[in-house]
Amino acid sequence: MSESFISFYVIGSVMTFLCLLGIWIVCFLLFIRERSWPGVLLFAGSTLILAGTTAGVLIQTLIARTSSPEDLIKYQGYMYIINAVFYLIFALGL
Repeated sequence: MSESFISFYVIGSVMTFLCLLGIWIVCFLLFIRERSWPGVLLFAGSTLILAGTTAGVLIQTLIARTSSPEDLIKYQGYMYIINAVFYLIFALGL
């Protein structure tokens, strides 16, 4: 892979992380101010999304280096399902 493509992935990953961190901070402040069920769901969902996305990228890189391409595709399928559940929890809080 050429250096220009790698830089696109790095820039995209950093932007995604910063956006998710900003959403997490807002949800944390909302959770502190209002202890309601929607606030709890928003905070829990944003925490799971942030952790799942960050850990998912790290685990995906590890699997790509050590396992077969079929294992990587299977892992990506599992992560799509898990992330959809995390986003569902977040959406229920809205």
